[in-house]
Amino acid sequence: MFDVDASWKKTFPGASAGFLVMRDVEDRKDVPEIVAAARALEETLRERYAGMDRARLREEPVFREYAAYYRRFDKLYHVQLQVESVVFKNKTVPCGSSLVAAMFLGELKNGLLSAAHDLDKVEPPVVLAATDGTETMDMLGGSKSKAQQMKPGDMCMKDRGGIISAVLYGADQRTPIGPGSRHVLYTVYAPRGIDETLTRRHLEDIRDYVLLASPGGRVECLQVVRA
Repeated sequence: MFDVDASWKKTFPGASAGFLVMRDVEDRKDVPEIVAAARALEETLRERYAGMDRARLREEPVFREYAAYYRRFDKLYHVQLQVESVVFKNKTVPCGSSLVAAMFLGELKNGLLSAAHDLDKVEPPVVLAATDGTETMDMLGGSKSKAQQMKPGDMCMKDRGGIISAVLYGADQRTPIGPGSRHVLYTVYAPRGIDETLTRRHLEDIRDYVLLASPGGRVECLQVVRA
């Protein structure tokens, strides 16, 4: 189901990425167990970064590596900004969709960038690659009348229907998780400098959050690859 294009290994030496496939899950709304996990994580983050200002938080190893990646494209790492909103602005984590919240909680806990897809909408194989700048993607939440042009040299994943996610532009509009999703794919992108054991632990954390809301769910695949 998954493959790695030579362009990814050549462009991103030392990077890692991962895939988590879970079946027989349910996208429930406002699940008490997920809400409780979110509130607990918020407090953990505030304790973890207590006494830091934004400049100091941005020097944390994971955020520093992502910042270096995004800086090449004159962009900021949005997961870091979301952590800052929880820590410095006392924002709460939205928990409307349990399957989406599971990914979001994993991102906040570990700082690693992820994407979530309805597996039934994906057209395998999913190929991890580097963009060449000719590709386009209909972004999730973007304009339906205008496809986003990809920047060259970005990490992406594509199936037979096109790009399903990219680091700079997030996930696509074709394969999102929704109320009827029963089989899901979570992916993670980790630039060079992030240990692949953290990449794996991140997927395991997402798995555990999913199982809070869907205890009958099962893992079909949990795989990490390294360039």
